[in-house]
Amino acid sequence: MTKPTIAIVGAGKAGTALGVGLAHAGYEVTGVASRTPEAALRLARRLGCPAAGRPQDITRAAGVVLITTPDRVIGEVAGEIAAGGGFAPGQVVLHASGALPAEVLAPARAAGAAVGSLHPLQSFAGTEADIKALRCCFALEGDAAALAVAERLARDLGGEPFRLAPGSKPLYHAAACVASNYLVALVDLAAQMCAVCGLAHEQAVRALLTLVAGTVANIERL
Repeated sequence: MTKPTIAIVGAGKAGTALGVGLAHAGYEVTGVASRTPEAALRLARRLGCPAAGRPQDITRAAGVVLITTPDRVIGEVAGEIAAGGGFAPGQVVLHASGALPAEVLAPARAAGAAVGSLHPLQSFAGTEADIKALRCCFALEGDAAALAVAERLARDLGGEPFRLAPGSKPLYHAAACVASNYLVALVDLAAQMCAVCGLAHEQAVRALLTLVAGTVANIERL
């Protein structure tokens, strides 16, 4: 089956990881757009494709448009692309937010595209390790046609896709925050407690991370 072409809108940590990962998986990334020209140019050079300041300039001809901007501007960016004629019937438009549903892409749907979300359940650090980190679970929701494409992208990235129940995105996002963000806060709190016992902060963090790693390994064996 022929792989669709990909346009990346947003050149931050997630956009870079997904763009490079998809290129490694044999997808042609036809363009990168970002409101930060330097970031768009840096990723475009890495992928061997054009960079654009206006996203509609690269999305018109793409089979899949992947919006990886910060959550707060996804709807705005979708509206901007739609106003510029950057969506077309038959396209699939996906965003990578863990919190927002596919409905935030309503301007793309109104233009005839299928819409959905493809969220890697992973934390990215902006390093080369991010590419291997894509071998993770991906949460999907949206239109049927978008889901089919999102599942294929996730599997080709080496990941494990799963579909969310309709309306469950906020709860899913809360669960991810509890598992990830709360762990960071708990380790920091424990390190502060260890400091009272006389340990240096760096020493306490190293000791606690060994404990956390053992706990995670035990969870994996359950």
